[in-house]
Amino acid sequence: MKARMTREALDRWLKALRSDKYRQTRQQLINPAGDAYCCLGVLLVTQDKPVKDPKLTTENYPAVYEVLGLPAPATAAGSPGSG
Repeated sequence: MKARMTREALDRWLKALRSDKYRQTRQQLINPAGDAYCCLGVLLVTQDKPVKDPKLTTENYPAVYEVLGLPAPATAAGSPGSG
């Protein structure tokens, strides 16, 4: 069985990405000023998920995977974002 993002969640995310509301940033979910987002940052905001750390870190992975409807992978020591 494949896990899937709900259609409602996908529609909200795509609508937000296509809007002018979210300025784009890279390599961080939300920039330090809080006025620009990467696509995954927009995903979390549109699904009312808290961003624990604005950087792309393993702390944020569970929320991202949950919204996408995927099981969160185990993080191996020494892998990117493992601390």
